Amino acid sequence: MNQHQQSMNLSQTIAWLREHKDVLVLTHARPDGDAWGSAVAVRRLLERLGGSARIRLTGWLDPMMRELFPDEPVTFDDPNPPEAQAVVVVDTSAESQLDRDAVFCRSMEDRLLVVDHHANGDRWANACVDATLPSTTALLTKLILEAGLSLDQDLAEPLLLGLATDTGWFRHANADAGAFALAGRLIEAGAHRDRLYQATEGAQHPARLSLMGTALGRLEWLAEGQVAMTGLAHDDFVLAGAGAEVLAGVVNEPLSVRGCGVSLLCTEVTPGLVKVSLRSIPDEHGCPILDVAEFAAQFGGGGHRMAAGCRIPGDLSTAMGTIRDALMSTIS
Repeated sequence: MNQHQQSMNLSQTIAWLREHKDVLVLTHARPDGDAWGSAVAVRRLLERLGGSARIRLTGWLDPMMRELFPDEPVTFDDPNPPEAQAVVVVDTSAESQLDRDAVFCRSMEDRLLVVDHHANGDRWANACVDATLPSTTALLTKLILEAGLSLDQDLAEPLLLGLATDTGWFRHANADAGAFALAGRLIEAGAHRDRLYQATEGAQHPARLSLMGTALGRLEWLAEGQVAMTGLAHDDFVLAGAGAEVLAGVVNEPLSVRGCGVSLLCTEVTPGLVKVSLRSIPDEHGCPILDVAEFAAQFGGGGHRMAAGCRIPGDLSTAMGTIRDALMSTIS
């Protein structure tokens, strides 16, 4: 993937949304809070603009997040090829993250719009991208205001969900003054902060503690303690009776150790395929010791400078060896 360039400004994007009246909303597989919040927000925006839209998701979505917006028209893991007059893809521009819908999206490119805040991704004819923003919902807020609409609870709640989760509930480095100002505006518009927090942080699965304990017990410290790396094999998930979805945020735990600037969590939920989650934090100059998006791009992944991911074929041990070698070569 390359560093893509924005092809549409806010007014052009709103014009596109006004023009297309029957839209299918897609996002990356295994949607997180920003993906789900963005999908809900853009569907509601399209409705306000006089159109109609429905959401199609691939992979697991936290039931607590689904219950935040239970009446949204959404299908999960539909094996049938999608049908649509137009498509909006939110929170990703990477074909690899669109899973089975990637080929369909390319076939619809002249009637497809990408709205995203990731710096790296594939190029699309119609894309509104702002990598300076902390979440895709932050970009959607700009679009809503550009359209001349007022923020109310129905719009503010999914927008705050995306902003809060993508900033780690305002703990990550991307939680700048603008993020806090936007959060205040969304709460004033009616978003229930406590309801969103409980749905995302206060309803964890018991297996999370078991898997987190195993992962932390296997930590490897590399580069004189600057890098922490750990992994969970397929058998670990079978024993725990849960999947990687219960591990949201666990990759950040080693970053609480003084001197650690990069953390990697490798998970083999599916035998023979390892997902690598990478996080970094800025040094005293505001720069991470490793641009994890650039590093992940070596393996077909991507994300942000301080939060990224990729997938590597092979068993856990082999994949971790590959990552370890590449990591030490990059940092040294």
